[in-house]
Amino acid sequence: MVLNGVVPEAVHAELEAAPWRKTNYYAPHEYIMSTWPGMDDLWHAMRLLIQEHGYDLRFRGKPWRYLDHAGYTYWTMARWSRPGEPRPEDTLRVGYVLNRKVSGVEDPADQHR
Repeated sequence: MVLNGVVPEAVHAELEAAPWRKTNYYAPHEYIMSTWPGMDDLWHAMRLLIQEHGYDLRFRGKPWRYLDHAGYTYWTMARWSRPGEPRPEDTLRVGYVLNRKVSGVEDPADQHR
């Protein structure tokens, strides 16, 4: 079964069960890392869904692709590092990020379309 015409029920169930961590970095949102146990497949599934069915907006002047689902707005990041750390070439060691925020909550740093 597909929910909202886009997200398969199995992926929705994984999103609901994922161990989301809260952060206020730039704006309040939650995230998971692909390197966390069991999260790699979810990250890849959401990346494909976001690419195929998402929409483009600008955040802090840069284009990002988003997908709204079940009250949240989702987006992925290809690389992640702590502020001040160099970005490693080995992104598998560092991991990929799946973010989400409550849909409809605007951030002053957002620059839409």
